[in-house]
Amino acid sequence: MKNIIVSLGWAIIPFYVAIYLGTFLLGTLFISFFIFLRIFIGVIMFDIRDNKGDKIHRIETIPIHCGIKQSKNIILFLNFLSFVVLIIGCLLGLLSIILSLITAVFGFIMGISYIYFINKIDIKFLCDVVVDSEYFLFGVVSFIITVV
Repeated sequence: MKNIIVSLGWAIIPFYVAIYLGTFLLGTLFISFFIFLRIFIGVIMFDIRDNKGDKIHRIETIPIHCGIKQSKNIILFLNFLSFVVLIIGCLLGLLSIILSLITAVFGFIMGISYIYFINKIDIKFLCDVVVDSEYFLFGVVSFIITVV
């Protein structure tokens, strides 16, 4: 439940911004769902990092409940789903094609890299630097695309 609440908290920000600016469009739903999925992936990654402590304190998380292997599969599924959400938004003409495709591909590569590197590099570095930097890099990529 914690993962859903955290992810929803970030996913509703585009709604607030769109309503405040008076520019709410149907594409906002796709962007919000994409953000929800990306945050959810990040939260699961942090739960994998904190798995030992969560077990000790009996905190029920997805990795505790489902195991690490199944959690990786959930991340892969959510990663694929986040890609599909942006592609559907493009196909429906609700999102910028170039920006959405590059963001979808970039997000997909990031999600795959999490699973690939989870046992290859320090999990704290993976979460604190790589996973957290995803959102910064999305902003940089979006800025570069809109300027070019």
